[in-house]
Amino acid sequence: MRDFERRGGRLRALPLETRLLYTGYLLTVCAALIVSTMLYAAGPGTGVGPADYFAGQAEDSLAESEAHQAERRSGPALDLAGLGGLSDASASATPIQPRMNRKRLLETTHGHLWMMPLVLLVVAHLYLLVGHPRRLSFGLISVASLATVAHIIAPWLVRDVSRSFVSLLIASGLALLISMAAMIVATLWAMWKPRPATR
Repeated sequence: MRDFERRGGRLRALPLETRLLYTGYLLTVCAALIVSTMLYAAGPGTGVGPADYFAGQAEDSLAESEAHQAERRSGPALDLAGLGGLSDASASATPIQPRMNRKRLLETTHGHLWMMPLVLLVVAHLYLLVGHPRRLSFGLISVASLATVAHIIAPWLVRDVSRSFVSLLIASGLALLISMAAMIVATLWAMWKPRPATR
């Protein structure tokens, strides 16, 4: 524990094998952050946004979808009986996104509750070894901690309280990404930065 009370320079002094282990872990977390960002950017994959994914489609979205389907049905239909009996209208119909069921969201939350705090704990502890000023360390770790909690709670709020909580989901994801990335970059730099030339 004394390592966390001293000023910086401790990471660079670690044995090579320890620095390689920590670097491997931090790079794996970086890869997870990149994949998470790509996953969020791709959306749920059902043609709907995150609010629709958790809370189901809103009534205005459903009405628009039904009107679009009715419009497509009013034109000529292509009979594709030889290809499984699908008509042009049914093949192009936009699926309606139902509300995410409770069990599925519980399973997702269960995994996140085990993993996200553990990753934060390890990354934050390694970052504390950098020896940045206490206010900066406190700020980064506080943002990452609050963002972790908010990001775990936000899907439930979107699903059960209001679709407007999707902004909390997005903001907490961005805050978590930025704060974790800052801690990782600072830790890697402190671990591998060149030693100053001695005269």
